[in-house]
Parts: sequence; structure tokens; C-alpha cells
Amino acid sequence: MVFPGLDCRSDDRETVEYYRAIARATRLGLMLYNNPRGYGVDLRPDLLAQLADEPNVVAIKDESIIGTLFEGVPMESVRVGDYDAIVPAIEGWARVTGHNTIFVDDRDPLAHGFLLK
Repeated sequence: MVFPGLDCRSDDRETVEYYRAIARATRLGLMLYNNPRGYGVDLRPDLLAQLADEPNVVAIKDESIIGTLFEGVPMESVRVGDYDAIVPAIEGWARVTGHNTIFVDDRDPLAHGFLLK
């Protein structure tokens, strides 16, 4: 399991390069640990995608800001429209703490979402 650099809070570029350097320095399979609450570095999916070409990055362990733990392993690479993506296998648990039903008004100009560019 590989933790982020513990002595500084890296920016996105530094975070990717840190994990890339470790991946290239070993042949071991690596599980990257994401704990933004504990380390101040968030290994978001867009940063993980930049590490997809490192064959020994095999899993991620994610601890959310409320302490829930999930482990994910990429099962296959896919395309979603113009974007590269993965189909993950996720393991973890959570509690149902509420239930809501949301109705979207078709007259809402953002009813179908939006894309920031």
C-alpha cells in the first residue's frame, strides 16, 4: 500500500508524479491509498486516470471524509463518449441513513446536467 507524501501537501501534478515515480521504481503490485482527510491530498479519479498506463498500479483504497473505506480494482477499460474510463470492482460497506425521491422538472434548463469546459 502506498501512502501520499507525508511531509507536504502536493498539487495535482506533484501527486501524479510521486505515484508514477514509485510505480516505476518497483515491480510490485501497488495499492494506492487515498485519505484526503488524513493527508490533505485527494487522489481523485481524474488523477488516477493519469496513472492508468502504470501496469503495477492495481488497486486503490479510498477513505472518505467521513471515514468510510472502499477498495477498488479496475476490471476493464472502456470508452464513454469521447472519454477513457474504467469499469471497477468496488468492495466496502455503507449504511443507509436516508431515502429521497427526486423529480426533475423538464422545464429546468439544467434538467439533464451540464458540462464545464
